[in-house]
Amino acid sequence: MIVNEPGYEYLNAETHLSAVFNKMKQNVDSVKISNASQRILKLKLLKESILSHQNEMREAMNISFKKPALETDITELLPVISHINLVVKNLSHWMKPERRPTPKELLGAKSYVIHEPKGIVLILSPWNYAFNLLFDPLVSAIAAGNCAILKPSEATPAAVKVIKKIVEAVFPPNEVYVAEGDARTASYLTSLPFDHIFFTGSPAIGRLVMKAAAENLASVTLELGGKTPAIVHQDADISKTANSLVFAKFLNTGQTCIAPDYLIVHKDVLSKLSSALIERIESCYGNTPEAIKSSPDFGRIVTEGNYLKIKSWLLRDIGQGARVIHGGNFDDHEKYIEPTLITNVNCESALMQNEIFGPVLPILEYSTIDEALDFVKSLPKPLASYIFSKSSSLQEYVLANTTSGGTTINDCLLHNFNAHLPFGGVNNSGMGKGRGVYGFYEFSNVRGVLNAKSYVRIPELLSAPYTKMKYKIADILLRWF
Repeated sequence: MIVNEPGYEYLNAETHLSAVFNKMKQNVDSVKISNASQRILKLKLLKESILSHQNEMREAMNISFKKPALETDITELLPVISHINLVVKNLSHWMKPERRPTPKELLGAKSYVIHEPKGIVLILSPWNYAFNLLFDPLVSAIAAGNCAILKPSEATPAAVKVIKKIVEAVFPPNEVYVAEGDARTASYLTSLPFDHIFFTGSPAIGRLVMKAAAENLASVTLELGGKTPAIVHQDADISKTANSLVFAKFLNTGQTCIAPDYLIVHKDVLSKLSSALIERIESCYGNTPEAIKSSPDFGRIVTEGNYLKIKSWLLRDIGQGARVIHGGNFDDHEKYIEPTLITNVNCESALMQNEIFGPVLPILEYSTIDEALDFVKSLPKPLASYIFSKSSSLQEYVLANTTSGGTTINDCLLHNFNAHLPFGGVNNSGMGKGRGVYGFYEFSNVRGVLNAKSYVRIPELLSAPYTKMKYKIADILLRWF
């Protein structure tokens, strides 16, 4: 083949990735038998590498979408460092065999569970949190004793360069490898016989990943998204609620899978909350459109496709009678969308039927809590949900009558900052759980072991030929055990 022939570079990349995968297959057994101390050392070295590249990652995120350095620290680096610290502290305990009860009919046997690595895993991460959503599952994969190929998003090339530096400073390529490339590379990787695939992204792509994984019967973890609701009841603390909502919605320019995607507010406090939201936006980013646009604390949309999609959805709703109560300004050149609050939204519109993934926040109202819950349940189960109310009975009622991957009460996002809690979706918003011990389990095969030391040998007692005495023994087992 001629080197400059179209497609040559891509086919050459496939050959290279196949070679990397085969080298991992040769190395996977030695990684599998690593003990807790060895894995902990790897994680400590990874932490050191991350911290030594902190400024480079800040710069990379700013290049990608003008992400403020502080947001990079608290939303990208800090959760991963916190996760590493938790795993380092607990991994020795998690790796110990867990005793299980043995039934009386297996008298004398010993039963326990061990957690063994799945093998070679593929981690596919998106562009909105290019560092966090790649390294967070990697920490769990390392803790469980796996080899891993990482495929970061090509939409943030500056971040990918730093990611490669961090990984290559700690791991040989036959243990952890960063694969660069576009959607074709991701598609090829999912065709390889991985033991597990961890994907974070949209439900549409998640379905494709799951189909590809099925060809090799690989297990999958899917962290997807959905329309995360925030229910604001009439007894909520309006000032604190507004502060929480503005932080959660406009952090990372709204490109957060668990950001509030819409508010559903009791009619008695709708006006008061709307005013408080506007006041808080102006307090955080500036009190004029020009000041907000020039604020160093508010970023841009990462991809042009997502920018144009959000803009078209918003303009379509405005054309159908929706009312912008704050924001609504754009800049195509910068992929800039002003923090926008919108009311009188058509609930059947694209804006309300799809995850927005940007700084546009629709506000709905309700009269009774059941009316609010009926609307929430009319949409696919979300990755997160938020409840603002001082009433513990109402909080419990909402929890009992809705389903979501995770929930924070009287705040937003915070369940995601606790690595002791599982993180993941349900149905359309995903499957499987990550973080902490749940991530360790997700990347492990839970293997049941029974050591038969019994003096009563059931196979001999109940093997053919099936005599009358053996029928009597079986009858005794059925009735008395």
